[in-house]
Amino acid sequence: MKRKFFRIFTATVLLILLGGNLAGTATAEGGSLHDPLTVGERLTYKVYFAGIAAGTQTIEVKEKFNYQGYQVYRIKTATQSSGVAKLLYKYDEEGEFLLAAEGFYPLYSRRHVLDKGKDYKEETYFQLERKQAVWERVYKDGQQRQELFSMPKPAQDGMSITFYFRSRPWERGAKEFLLLTNRGIKGIGYAIDNEPNFKSALGVFAATRISYEEQKDGEQHKYTIWYTKDRQALPLRILVKKNVTMDARLVRVEKANVKQ
Repeated sequence: MKRKFFRIFTATVLLILLGGNLAGTATAEGGSLHDPLTVGERLTYKVYFAGIAAGTQTIEVKEKFNYQGYQVYRIKTATQSSGVAKLLYKYDEEGEFLLAAEGFYPLYSRRHVLDKGKDYKEETYFQLERKQAVWERVYKDGQQRQELFSMPKPAQDGMSITFYFRSRPWERGAKEFLLLTNRGIKGIGYAIDNEPNFKSALGVFAATRISYEEQKDGEQHKYTIWYTKDRQALPLRILVKKNVTMDARLVRVEKANVKQ
């Protein structure tokens, strides 16, 4: 059960994760409503499974630079089980991904997972010119898996979608987004609501609530994410409901300014 939680959570939020040979030229950080990221921003989440504290996740915007003709952000993530959950089930994941500064879609991702007795690395290449996405997994014992998906337009994955909504796509007329799943690309609609007094672990904020649903492995998954309404659009809480509830709550913000 613990294993299922961490797999779903990291695939959903952000949890995120990628990298590669990232040679490029550094540039200034973002600053507009549709590019709210700040280089050096570091977010820390406390993760709950069925109401029980199970782990932590950190997400850090490392730099902004030119990558294959695109201005991108390099974002690093780390997820670990903690407390009693770590005694019952040990899980560690680190990774990073490249996010296009215009459009907020991923170009590349990488992650390394230590999942109890399993040790594997994953990479996803979003090849826009070829209109395809290539996913690869390599296990420590040498076993490999690879999948090729048609991708007619830029698509999100489980980690980048949280950042995508920080760019306020509804203000650009986007009523749905494309999501890369293990069965290919899906178009998914979403709903927007305002919560003037959202109570979070960091205080009470005027917030925007985004919600959407996805049919996954025969089950209906319901996602809800709350963002601050200021320029930074920080994800205050990420809630995933299926047969059990998974919950990530923002507990610490470093460098980014938070206005209540």
